[in-house]
Amino acid sequence: MIPLFLPVITSEMLADLQAPALVVQAIVLVPTVPVAEATRWALSGQAPWAEIGWGLAVVAWIVRRSYR
Repeated sequence: MIPLFLPVITSEMLADLQAPALVVQAIVLVPTVPVAEATRWALSGQAPWAEIGWGLAVVAWIVRRSYR
């Protein structure tokens, strides 16, 4: 389970380190990152709906591809 949490932690740290956009986009494509962001927004009460939709679409696409 720890390898699944590493991209989530890394995505939070890359924002502070001002990492290149390509690295940030690669990390965001890991399915646990959008799920963690969606959970954080759901619990906060203030959700940017465009970002949530994009993150969940990525997760759905990855899950759908895994079943093929």
